[in-house]
Amino acid sequence: MIVYVETNFFLELAFMQEQHESCEQILSVCESGRAQLVVPAFCFLEAYEKLDRNDITRRDFAEKLKLELNQLRRSVAHRSKAETFQQVSDLLIINSENEKRMFSEVRQRILNAAEVISWSKDVILAVTPTQLSRTDAVVFASILHHHTITTPAKSCFISRDQHFKIQML
Repeated sequence: MIVYVETNFFLELAFMQEQHESCEQILSVCESGRAQLVVPAFCFLEAYEKLDRNDITRRDFAEKLKLELNQLRRSVAHRSKAETFQQVSDLLIINSENEKRMFSEVRQRILNAAEVISWSKDVILAVTPTQLSRTDAVVFASILHHHTITTPAKSCFISRDQHFKIQML
């Protein structure tokens, strides 16, 4: 059986989001060889972009918070409260570092277990954004192209993206 996944599968695992346990079970089945995991290469790019955006957003917020806390520390009445909020700022930075580490570990596991679908002329020509965003259309075109050329006996497409529910293999 071929199990197709998209970017959110990667993100669920890397960021330990709500569905990470289900994704972990699927990845474990594929790692054991009981199913074949197939991931469009574009999903890795999308996941890197999300990781970078999270990091930039958190670091920017932490920097702004630090400036505000420095102002609050100037006031004796607010000094102890400012120290409490400093822990929030520190947590944001630590969380970004932990996400980078987890991201790297999950990326390696997926790469070890999966066939990565490369971009091709046929895939690029097949991208037709309709109800899907351009990025979702690229992912879906990659999956459909692979599915068409491999014609597996059994396959499924795992996604939590509502837009993909209108499309079926």
